[in-house]
Amino acid sequence: MFNLSNAFEKTRVIIRDATGGVGSALARQWATRGCQLSLVAREQGRRDALADELHVEAFNVAATNSAVVERCVAEVSKRHGRVDGVVNCTGSPLVLSPENSWVTGQVLAVGGGLSSVQP
Repeated sequence: MFNLSNAFEKTRVIIRDATGGVGSALARQWATRGCQLSLVAREQGRRDALADELHVEAFNVAATNSAVVERCVAEVSKRHGRVDGVVNCTGSPLVLSPENSWVTGQVLAVGGGLSSVQP
């Protein structure tokens, strides 16, 4: 039988807008299940407090700037060797330019947002 209790263990996930209600609740829940998180948010005080509480890293990123988000994902991937998923908790999809290599899809709906994944 498949055991979901450790399904998140050692999974590297970036949570965008991690300081909002949905993002912070998700971060807390996944952190308790062993998920390795990178939190992304603009509001420094709440972002850093949550990162300290969960003992995870945090980045100051404007979620509306796709180039900055892409650089953040590249940095996390460089630091940790991979990114298993990016969850958008901003309540709106990531808007990307046609030349951008990102693929946005409804991989995981969270609080009305879309999960963003890079091929």
